[in-house]
Amino acid sequence: MSDDPAISDDPTRKRHVGDESPTEAVVNAVAAARDCEPTDLPPLNDTIDPDALDGLFADTITGPAREGGRIVFEYGGCTVTLLGTGDVRVDVND
Repeated sequence: MSDDPAISDDPTRKRHVGDESPTEAVVNAVAAARDCEPTDLPPLNDTIDPDALDGLFADTITGPAREGGRIVFEYGGCTVTLLGTGDVRVDVND
């Protein structure tokens, strides 16, 4: 995973995008952190534009995806941090 201190070592609260799209990784990470099924969560597009989120972390026209940057937003009762490295951190806001 990441050496970034913003990424927790708790496996239920972190995830790496890997083969998933960023939007899939976010939904699956929040579901894991809240111990529920992804279908139990509200639609992600009520919070953030999934196409825009995927586009921010997609490969660029000149090469691989950007590795810098981060986006932080609230979703499903959690604060989600998605880093350009592909790491997702979820903090439950209970």
